[in-house]
Amino acid sequence: MNALQTLISETAKSRNLSRTEIVQLVGYKNTSKGLRRLDHFLATLEGQELFKQLPTILGIRDRDYAHAVKAAYDEQEEKAAAAFRPYILISLDAKPQPFHVFALCFSHQLWVAVSDNITEQPFNEEIATVLRLAKARHQKYDGRLMSSVFDGFVYNRRYKEELVFDKDYRLKFVRRNTDFPFSFGLKGNRSFSFRKENE
Repeated sequence: MNALQTLISETAKSRNLSRTEIVQLVGYKNTSKGLRRLDHFLATLEGQELFKQLPTILGIRDRDYAHAVKAAYDEQEEKAAAAFRPYILISLDAKPQPFHVFALCFSHQLWVAVSDNITEQPFNEEIATVLRLAKARHQKYDGRLMSSVFDGFVYNRRYKEELVFDKDYRLKFVRRNTDFPFSFGLKGNRSFSFRKENE
């Protein structure tokens, strides 16, 4: 169990509350649905708005709850980072069509695998390899996908690190998502949020 699952389970046990009673106190009349959503939230941290009353219902201190969520999030991120493999995502956007032409227009994305150890190369060689792979895949599909034009690509280099290239294969910017995506407005109008520092 992650830190949040442990905190909720141990606190409920100490207060002699069953899981069914917890979801009923949250407001679910359909307890089966409530239990599924509770389990999903505790395991994935998705849907926190549905269970923002949990700390109050269980009498958990705001900071203890916030730190349990943070610990669960860090564990989840660690697993995702370990499972991540670098890849390229090429964007092919729909061509503009004349107003009088009725056509279904789609955007396409081409996924390109790269070597797991590509980041071990010197950076210039790594980028040269990425450009070569992106150009080869783009040229292979150029004009073959319905009404599409090349609009650049994204090289997902590491977990939550993206190098964005334009249609001329020039690096536009590097995007790193290092923010902790939860904030807590809990009892007493106090708010807790966490942020990881960029490396």
